[in-house]
Amino acid sequence: MMVEELGYPKALLSVEKGLDSMPHLPPGNYPTRRFDLVCFCKGVISDHPLYPLLVIECKSVPLKPEFRKQVIGYNYYLGAPFVALVNDEVIEFAARGHYEFRSGLPKYEDLISCLQSTV
Repeated sequence: MMVEELGYPKALLSVEKGLDSMPHLPPGNYPTRRFDLVCFCKGVISDHPLYPLLVIECKSVPLKPEFRKQVIGYNYYLGAPFVALVNDEVIEFAARGHYEFRSGLPKYEDLISCLQSTV
């Protein structure tokens, strides 16, 4: 769905990686957290060639409020402008800062456009 229907570039998706493998983070002593999925963008957010655009936490159970805290916690280190929670039935999406979760996931080009309009 993300690639075919919403236009997320497959080459910019990273699955189940640790914080220490993130290209935009300086070397450091990061918690041993592993995020489920990060979609990167190029040259929109910073001068770094790859920067997280969207962090997604995937669950196989009904979504609970504590899962929101989990993805926000990952994003504390990653600094992506957007986060999402998903399971087989629900997608919740939010922007960093306010973290007001809403149903659905925007298209990749819409997220990029949103960032370009604020730069």
